[in-house]
Parts: sequence; structure tokens; C-alpha cells
Amino acid sequence: MKFLLLLISFTYILFAVEVNHTNVNITDFQLKYLEDTNNQYNIGTILNQKFTKTTVNKRSFGLSKGKVLWVKTDIYVTSDIKKLYIQHIDTVSVTNIELYFLKDKKLLKKVQSGIQNKETNSYDALLKVDVKKGETYTFLAKYSTKNSIIVHINIFNEQNYYNSKKNMHIMFAIFIGAIFALLIYNSYLYFALRHIQYVYFFGMVFSLSIFTMTQAGIFIEFFPYTVSLPLNHTSSNGIIHL
Repeated sequence: MKFLLLLISFTYILFAVEVNHTNVNITDFQLKYLEDTNNQYNIGTILNQKFTKTTVNKRSFGLSKGKVLWVKTDIYVTSDIKKLYIQHIDTVSVTNIELYFLKDKKLLKKVQSGIQNKETNSYDALLKVDVKKGETYTFLAKYSTKNSIIVHINIFNEQNYYNSKKNMHIMFAIFIGAIFALLIYNSYLYFALRHIQYVYFFGMVFSLSIFTMTQAGIFIEFFPYTVSLPLNHTSSNGIIHL
């Protein structure tokens, strides 16, 4: 009996990581998932289904072939944190993402990718939620697409979320600056030398930059109306400890 209790305690310590509320940046955890082949479930009926399969975060499920994927995890708050930011990364890789935040099967908040969230002023799949110490919440995400499904969820406190956004904007600015420099350089060479290959270089750089910015979400980040979207912490048993 003592051995069993020690084993349970060891397992809890191994998987249940508590973090300080001023530094929440959780990316590595487990999720339960359910494949809805016939797209028959909604948020009301999915709660009564058993999620028997588990997966790590940041995983590609490959081509969906039209099926719907639901992922789920419980979030157990053990710190004094007041707000959480739960964000799906790379929203452009799927047709539609819906994020749900619940407590005791009661829906507290829902967001959908590609639709402006006035609370966060974002078109991303991003939940900004209030939480309390000692409470357990349920997070669900619904992915529906005919393309690839990539599950990549990040959980932040407010400061780390805005730091992440700032770092992303800096990388985007460097990328866009480099692209503009290449375009101007090739344009200058063409008008100076009149060699047609520089027009080809210009076209190649321009088309690759459009593709990259679309796939990386740069267009939807800065120009939401120009893109039509196609429709070190661990956890145990899908429970995240904060």
C-alpha cells in the first residue's frame, strides 16, 4: 500500500508541474483527442463522448480528408494567476478552428479563427479567460478542414503573451525588410543592366514571399481583410497544472 502511494506521488510530481503565475508559458503537454469522422458533434454533445486517444502538443495529424478533430485538456489552477491566454499557433494551416473554455461543462467563452475578437483585437484563435486558484477548467478545440491539421496550443500569462507577439512582430519586420531589399536590389539591377534574368529574380522573390507570408500568417496578422482563410511543462491524463 505504501509502495502504491509512493508510486502515485512520484507520478504526480513527474507530470504535474506547478508554475509561478508571473511566468506562464506552457507549450509541452498532452492532449486527448477524438476524430469526428461524420462531423456529428457540437460543443453540447462532444462533452458526453470519451476521449480515449492522447497526443502531444505541437503535432501534425496530416491530411484530414474532411474529418473533424476535437482536442481536449483540463487546466488545474494552483497559483494566484488571474488571466490566461490560450492561443492556437499557425491558424492559417486549417480551415476553421473553434476554441472553447468551460467549467463544470458550462461554456464560459468561445472564439473562432478568422473572426475578429473585439476583446483581444485579434483574428487568431485566441482565448483570453479569467481563472481562479483551486479551480479546474476544461479546454476544447475543434479543427475542421480538408487540408492538414496541425495542433499547436500555447498557454501564456498576459505578459508572456504580449512578449511573444512582440517577438513575432520583430521577426516579421526583419523578414519583410529583407524581402523589400531583395526586390529593390533586383529592380535596380534590371534598370541599370537591362538583363531580363533580374525580372525573373524579382518575380521569384515576390511570389515566394507572398506564399511564405500567407503560410506563416503574416498577411492575416497585419492585413486581415486581404486573406480569405480556408474553411517545458508536462501534464498527465490531459490535465495541466498552473
